[in-house]
Amino acid sequence: MPVIRSDRVVFFDVDDTLIFWSDPLMDLPTISINGRTFWVHKKHVQKIRDYHLMNFKIFVWSNSGYEWAHLVCICLGVEDMVTAMCKPHRVFDDAKTLGDTIGHGWMKPV
Repeated sequence: MPVIRSDRVVFFDVDDTLIFWSDPLMDLPTISINGRTFWVHKKHVQKIRDYHLMNFKIFVWSNSGYEWAHLVCICLGVEDMVTAMCKPHRVFDDAKTLGDTIGHGWMKPV
């Protein structure tokens, strides 16, 4: 059975967390993926780089599936730092809120 032998684990969503589908009116750089323009949330992409330097296991997920998450990571240049996956459909935990589940690391995307 695969085991992650560290508590240094972080998860990032793709859509409206790493990239925006519409202009968020925040002076962000753009990127083209499959001929469409997206806005890059550079602070969150930098967080991936920072966590990578701190030896975190980084997962990037998308409700659109692992292939989309993987493609976005390639276009952002972080594919060697992360594991792409589908967004979980369900999470079971005894915590009452997501913030309780993942503790102080919970960040609202914008």
